[in-house]
Amino acid sequence: MAGFVEPGIQQQAVTPMPGTNQGPAPAMPVAQAPPMPGPKGKPPEGDEKVDAFIAQGIRLIHDPKISDGIKMQITRSDEPVEAIADQTINVVNSVEGNAKKNGITLNAGELAQAGNILMGEIIDIAERSGSKKLSDEDKYLAFSLAISKYMDQGVKSGKITPDQLQQMATEAKESPDGKKMVAMSDEIMGPSGPKGGA
Repeated sequence: MAGFVEPGIQQQAVTPMPGTNQGPAPAMPVAQAPPMPGPKGKPPEGDEKVDAFIAQGIRLIHDPKISDGIKMQITRSDEPVEAIADQTINVVNSVEGNAKKNGITLNAGELAQAGNILMGEIIDIAERSGSKKLSDEDKYLAFSLAISKYMDQGVKSGKITPDQLQQMATEAKESPDGKKMVAMSDEIMGPSGPKGGA
């Protein structure tokens, strides 16, 4: 299982991505993710909880009804990058809701790590279904869009406070995948911030 931050190289067990959309509700209904129990009824911690989150997301993505919906939404979309972001958000939100019911929460860096892996699975399903192969830039844009939409939805719903939003942005940027995304962004779009004078 690989995320897309390092296309073709990454072989990780975990990588999340927060992302939500302020626009209309996603077209594909997402089934309830299976329960996420910890060992002997205790919630998992650390990497175990991220692994469990990813495993639940992958099970959801590969459920035939969900998989067919994901393929249809992406392959029929005029904006496949946005469709991939939206489908990833659907999966992340579903698994996150189930995890919270079981006393499991992930911080922004963990969600970004898991989201990256789950988006990689969604991209793979879409490409195997005939969707055009995405460039590294398109994958970066899909991931960035998903994070932006996830945070926007969270703020609008009251799930994320402005202080939490700032903390999430800092955590995500400082995570290993966040650092890779910043480097990729600088490579694709040039370093952010002013060069030299005003």
